[in-house]
Amino acid sequence: MDERTLKIVEQGRVETQINIENGFASYLANPAALEIIVARHAKLATAPETAGESVDQLVIIVRPSDYLISSGLTKTGPDKSNKFIAPRPMAGDLSFFLAIDSPETIRTASTDDLARWRLEEGAAWERATSNIRARMGELAMGPLEGQPNGATAIGAESGLAPSLLAEPMSCSTEHPAGVEGQIVLVVSRDAYIFGVPSDSDSMRRFWDTAKALTAAPAPFSATPLTCDDGRWEVVAAPYSPSSGTRAKSRQP
Repeated sequence: MDERTLKIVEQGRVETQINIENGFASYLANPAALEIIVARHAKLATAPETAGESVDQLVIIVRPSDYLISSGLTKTGPDKSNKFIAPRPMAGDLSFFLAIDSPETIRTASTDDLARWRLEEGAAWERATSNIRARMGELAMGPLEGQPNGATAIGAESGLAPSLLAEPMSCSTEHPAGVEGQIVLVVSRDAYIFGVPSDSDSMRRFWDTAKALTAAPAPFSATPLTCDDGRWEVVAAPYSPSSGTRAKSRQP
């Protein structure tokens, strides 16, 4: 499907998506372990195993709102048994999705998973939210690769850094400070950039980077966001938005 996503179709069964972000990160950290990493993913792809999974692996991921459709994950096989859980809108062109994180892959959670754990959907979202910090691990902060003078980016070896934006501490009425006025743009599955309105240099670098990234043929997200009254909202960019961008008529 792309350089980090495989779609597996077993005869007479549903389609399965395997994402190798974590494996790719392991390879970058230790290229000498390539054969071990490939063997692990080959085993996972040829014999998907769910018995060892637990609710502790439930997590929330941030993806484009059409992720299930564009990934072909809404198409099921003859038994129609594997149905994916509807995402929750975040803002702009992004939504939150329930997922299962493991050392090998991050895959979208299904109703079958919840049934196996005897977990109601609402409780699953709550559990996934509470798992974010533990699954995400240590965060790293710095410029994006190839943009040394660009906006500050947040990433994590786990590939779950954008999941931080699903935490109540990031944006909720219980935590009105949210991200302290920061404006964020999720630039990939595993990273987002941010700018602080009170820091003019930070905002200049943010908008310069955002403009360059959203001008790409298929940006991960083209809608900068900020927390407003406990909700993520789109922020109007100080430049002509790329095609498909939907922005509020407000300036940072």
